[in-house]
Amino acid sequence: MEFIYDLKYTIGWIPLFIIGIYNLIHPRLKIRKLISLIFICTFGFLAGAIYSQYIMLITVLIVFIYIYHLYHNLTPLLMLPLTYIIIVIIDNILELLFYTVLHTDHRTLTHTPITFLFTICEAFIDYWITYFISKKLHKYVLRRTVQLPKKLLLMLFLNLILCSAIIAVNVFAGAKLGYQSADVTFTIILCVIFFILSSLLLIYSIRSTHEAVMAKEKLKQYEHLKQYTENLEQTYNNLRSFKHDYVNIIASISSYLEEKQYERLTKYFYKHIVPTRQKLVQNTESLNKLMHIRQLEIKSLLSYKLMYALEQGISVHVDIPNDIEVFRMEPVEFTRILGIYLDNAIEAAHETSKPSIELHIADCGTHTAILLSNTFLNHGLSVADMTRLNTSTKGKDRGIGLANVQIILGRYPEIFHETYIRDNFFIQHLELPNA
Repeated sequence: MEFIYDLKYTIGWIPLFIIGIYNLIHPRLKIRKLISLIFICTFGFLAGAIYSQYIMLITVLIVFIYIYHLYHNLTPLLMLPLTYIIIVIIDNILELLFYTVLHTDHRTLTHTPITFLFTICEAFIDYWITYFISKKLHKYVLRRTVQLPKKLLLMLFLNLILCSAIIAVNVFAGAKLGYQSADVTFTIILCVIFFILSSLLLIYSIRSTHEAVMAKEKLKQYEHLKQYTENLEQTYNNLRSFKHDYVNIIASISSYLEEKQYERLTKYFYKHIVPTRQKLVQNTESLNKLMHIRQLEIKSLLSYKLMYALEQGISVHVDIPNDIEVFRMEPVEFTRILGIYLDNAIEAAHETSKPSIELHIADCGTHTAILLSNTFLNHGLSVADMTRLNTSTKGKDRGIGLANVQIILGRYPEIFHETYIRDNFFIQHLELPNA
């Protein structure tokens, strides 16, 4: 009889666990990966109910490893113990409610038609609660928070694990020692109160960290804006200088013509006049195209990075055919993405014999398209490898930038993004919805 109860109880928990993971983890698992997770949980939990509860613990550990393998990030792992806590709370409160209204305890439920009703109610409540929590987490924490320090994530993770462990010990001890449902539920409520209070302290820490990082990012934006202003002033001074020297240039050319020294005139023209004109025209054209971008922090970042590329001897082509009023993304996160893309493009292009960077931005009506391409040397890494953490051809402690971009874009499923190689150019392609 005990075995049948444990088996039915375990079968009822499997969909609850899957529902919680599916709702809480962002970005959500694709169908194939979700099926793999269902198979792991079903096989492991049933084996644990039939043979030993230690198999369940091993299964949970396998799920931790699997989720980390998919996301390479601690944040999704926080959702696993949170899922367990939510399920236990729902299970005990609902069981207490059934006991109060229908006068049935958890043992009676396994032998009556009420079992089916109990399971359906539990799954329904679990889905909507985890869905609601997921929306709030995604809106106010995951989407807005700049990447949290690993120590803070570890504190959150340990807090959740501790609360889960206390609840699990209480549940298993209650089952072995014969606690009443009310006793177990009361203890769980105390654990939940502890969890809420400790989580509030951690949330305060997260907000403080977030504000500090935001202040740092705003300082960076200010520096970019300052550099942008300096670039404009430098270009204006170049124009004034060119205008001031125009008379002297004409005079020097006329003296060569009067003395009919055409060969020396040709050398003088190509050595002194043409390079000055090309540099002035290229710098001016680049800045003129950026005038179509109305969002100041984005314009200043692009100006700073592209002017730096020009100073490094990299050919820069900018194409922005129409006005871009605003990019539908958090400005701090968008500047981080563009900054990482441009830094990588400049560094990669500088390694080539003919360094070149091309930037295309266009408002296509329903979305804004961004293409950034650069020349590069192929070191044998695939595009998939380049986006993995700590994977780089540049040495130790490198390869973090593109991995961070993947994490940020993972919080914006509506944004299309792809990375590919075409005609010896490394291309980053983004499409941001306008609505």
